[in-house]
Amino acid sequence: MVIEQQAYRNMTGMDGKDRRVSDVIDLQQALVADHIEGLEREGAALRAERVRDRDKAPDLPGVRVRLGQWLVGVGQSLAGSATATSRSLVSDQGPCDDGPDALSPAA
Repeated sequence: MVIEQQAYRNMTGMDGKDRRVSDVIDLQQALVADHIEGLEREGAALRAERVRDRDKAPDLPGVRVRLGQWLVGVGQSLAGSATATSRSLVSDQGPCDDGPDALSPAA
């Protein structure tokens, strides 16, 4: 005698669809639609903030320009700026320094 469990039965009586599966699909579709609406609201709010900020201060450089300037500043502070390096070479008063215009003895 073979006993078949409810979960393994052929679903011919329901046209091959389980009601629980369709409920899960409906729930997923509702969650996705809600998530998309939330993203659209967030995007609209960010666009409104950008327009408001642009109207307030039109003379400020853009975000990319400010980020680039910040990165250059960080790089200069880590490596030292070119002008600071050249000044330190010119004003070095070490024992072998003959001044910026003098040739080295090897030349």
